[in-house]
Amino acid sequence: MGKNPRHDRRSRRRKDVDGAEELWPFGVLPQLLTLDNGVTVLAFGRPKQTRTSGYTSLVADGPDSFFIAYDQFDYPNPQGHPRKTILTRRLTVMSE
Repeated sequence: MGKNPRHDRRSRRRKDVDGAEELWPFGVLPQLLTLDNGVTVLAFGRPKQTRTSGYTSLVADGPDSFFIAYDQFDYPNPQGHPRKTILTRRLTVMSE
């Protein structure tokens, strides 16, 4: 098996499992978070991008939601000038 991030899809309803698939040919610092509803979330960065360092972080925010944090090097400040900024986004996911 390769060294790049991979995933398996599994279903509670199906007994068979799809084979592992490569997600991306590169990635940094993969983060896994299992929510109380049983859903597992994966986040990983893409290094060598011009707008970000490629690193992420995950934090649970209830049984079916989480925050992802990431940086952006050119996010405009109130005056419109690009600044390095840490951003977060709240996401909600439901299990099958």
